[in-house]
Amino acid sequence: MKKLILSILCLPLFGKRVCPLAFSKIEISGKGDFIPCCGDWLTSDYFKIEKSDDNLWNGEQAVKLRASMYAGNLSYCKTDICQTTLLSPFILSLLYFLGLLRYIFPQTSFNSKNLWKMNFKKTLMPAPPSMAVLQGDFRCNIACPSCRSTLITTNKPEDEERLARAQHLLDQNARGLSKIQLAGDGEAFFTKWHREQFKNFTKENFPKLKEIILYTNGLLVNEKSFNDLRPGTDFVKNIIISIDAGDSETYKLVRGGDFNLLLKNLYWMKSLRESGRIHTFRICFVVRFENLHSVISFVELGRKLGVDQTIFRPFNSWDNMGVVSYKEQAVHLSDHPRHGEFLEIKNQVKSLPRVVFEA
Repeated sequence: MKKLILSILCLPLFGKRVCPLAFSKIEISGKGDFIPCCGDWLTSDYFKIEKSDDNLWNGEQAVKLRASMYAGNLSYCKTDICQTTLLSPFILSLLYFLGLLRYIFPQTSFNSKNLWKMNFKKTLMPAPPSMAVLQGDFRCNIACPSCRSTLITTNKPEDEERLARAQHLLDQNARGLSKIQLAGDGEAFFTKWHREQFKNFTKENFPKLKEIILYTNGLLVNEKSFNDLRPGTDFVKNIIISIDAGDSETYKLVRGGDFNLLLKNLYWMKSLRESGRIHTFRICFVVRFENLHSVISFVELGRKLGVDQTIFRPFNSWDNMGVVSYKEQAVHLSDHPRHGEFLEIKNQVKSLPRVVFEA
């Protein structure tokens, strides 16, 4: 029934369907410092657009991205890998005022003024972004081959300059943000910059902040670190742990971390979810050749932890990753020798409770 309702809503009623993220969300990262929407899902043509430093939220890049969506061509979007739900501005506004939009976009915050202007195809948004994704500090305590080729624990001078720029942009938009997503390309509990952000997330600096979404590998997430990084960790309500394995041997192969330490931390986070301290607890698995055999045990791990979702995602090709051959690892591709086995495992688990199989 939910899929049927969503399918009906996705019909191009009352105008062309658009992605609402470019009208509500910014990404402050290494993909050009400041991006409305999501850097990894935008094409190289987008980054060729000249950007000005005076008002980036309504600058040339943002305006052209929004205009392309109104035109219905999504010319700057990687539609083959982005899975964001597209809805007409009218439907977006209606769902917002009915209090239902949060169920379709649970990780995004919206502003009513901006949603209203979308109905008139305005590219300049009257209200500042209500959500920010903070990443761009690539330092991490482990080196996963699907992410990087070497361990990154220090920054170069140019990296520090970029983070100083990111800090300035964050400070400019701080007072309008109600939701913040941390990390994704580094470890938020490891990098100096992100740890300083946690200390800076106060009601004085971020008066509208209600929720922090934490993407992490989980190895440093424990009671001590939560206490050390207050007050920011008081806002952490949504945790997504990237694991990619359901057993110790596979975890060592694909991540190189301490699986027993991870389990200890995971069960502590389980207690946070059970007490209501956090609202959402999810674990994530990027499917590739080396961990395909561990899918079933990962589902079982999710069941034991009582997570809200056990998520499986496809293995996408990124710059500078440590995997030698993407084709050899991309078992979700139809021409892979083990694609048939992948489909059998997928069909075995995709309909299980709380399993989301996006691969």
